[in-house]
Amino acid sequence: LHSHFPPPPPTPIPAMCTPPPAATTVTVTGLTLSLGGQPLILAGTSGPVDISLASRSLAAVDLAPLAANPDIAARVVSLSLAANGLGEVDLAPLAACKGLVALNLSGNGLRSVDLEPLGMLPKLERVWLNGNQLETVDLSPLAFATKLTSLYLEGNNLNDAEVDLRPLKACRSLKCVRLARNRLAGALDVAPLLGIPTLLTLDVNPGVQLVARVAGDEERTSLLATLPAAFRRRAPLIRWMVVEDEGVEAVREAARKKAAMKKAEERGGEAATKVMLVGFESQARIALTALLGVGMEVS
Repeated sequence: LHSHFPPPPPTPIPAMCTPPPAATTVTVTGLTLSLGGQPLILAGTSGPVDISLASRSLAAVDLAPLAANPDIAARVVSLSLAANGLGEVDLAPLAACKGLVALNLSGNGLRSVDLEPLGMLPKLERVWLNGNQLETVDLSPLAFATKLTSLYLEGNNLNDAEVDLRPLKACRSLKCVRLARNRLAGALDVAPLLGIPTLLTLDVNPGVQLVARVAGDEERTSLLATLPAAFRRRAPLIRWMVVEDEGVEAVREAARKKAAMKKAEERGGEAATKVMLVGFESQARIALTALLGVGMEVS
């Protein structure tokens, strides 16, 4: 028997997925944006977009579709690539996601990551880089992410020389910085964090010496009077070091080099003079020998 009624229309793709109904969950696969395995058409939908690609055993991911889809990129508020097998990831397309608030790259195999695009994200608040194999990380771009509240770097291979916290000085809303379970074993300069009133947590290994390099006693006294909560109990453990202003130190270093060059030139001149004298003395001896007779010893 054949029905004379047309088949029911296909079930529409839900506009909302987990998490809360306020956001659209998007999967980025190759050059295709999809929702629930189906091509994603965002016409008629609006609101924030969460992109979740966590725990999918991904060895690589291409985020280029974000830059190619400005309508979606403008509404992306979070991106999670956590707990995959990523050895590298190009974050350049994220520069188009001006509303990005949270980026989760934790639990991968990243040895390095270029954070430059994050400096173009004025709303960025939370960054997870923990649980990777980072040996180096340049935090300079985060100086422009002034709304940053949380930075997770624990469980990597960072050493003392590779952690420069100075860019975080501009992040006046920072609450949490986690650096435990790295290869930090020496001194960590925390002076850039001492003036951030909102900082509640600084997590480092117990053996790390906290150092604060300041311009003088006046700056030290000022910082001690307004220490954020993360340092109040640790204040007695901080080793304060007075350092010269970088400009003054640069001038002094140039003067030291100039003096060293002058000494080297003077020594070189002395050596040349000695050679000339020795040569003159040799010629005088030869002339005197010829005058007094061959074979005569000249004293």
